[in-house]
Amino acid sequence: MNVGTVTWRARCDESRTSGSEGGPGRRMSGNARTAPRARPYVGALLWDAVGWPLRITKADFDQHRPTILEALDGAFFEARLGRTSGTERSLLRAMAASGESAQIHDLLKLTRLPNQTAQQLIARLRDKGLIYRPQRGRLAFTVPLFGDYMRRVSRVASRGSV
Repeated sequence: MNVGTVTWRARCDESRTSGSEGGPGRRMSGNARTAPRARPYVGALLWDAVGWPLRITKADFDQHRPTILEALDGAFFEARLGRTSGTERSLLRAMAASGESAQIHDLLKLTRLPNQTAQQLIARLRDKGLIYRPQRGRLAFTVPLFGDYMRRVSRVASRGSV
């Protein structure tokens, strides 16, 4: 599968920086609360892998999923995680342990952070565009598959420390 930066730049939703060169960039949308989207990138990678005539099946996706996830990790997720502190990452890992969203109450138990500290971390992560509050008392990742990425990174880190 050809996963070049040209494809990523051509389909990038962010306007200030291009594709794999990273950075949060400024969103093209006039709505400052919208998050950059990973889905067009996944679609572009899958399209490039399958080729023409364009007829993508679930089997195609399953076959190319590991390569797509690896490309997403390097070009999309790592840059976002790199902007966080160690304490912010611990909160993100706790969220990821719950899936793609979590109850704030559960996060406080998992992290053992005081409520005020947790609320400050939540505000910083929200300002960085990594999480949002879909409803009262609940947090979710703004980017699809970010929780999955955090779980993969945590597994790799825990294997490396043994």
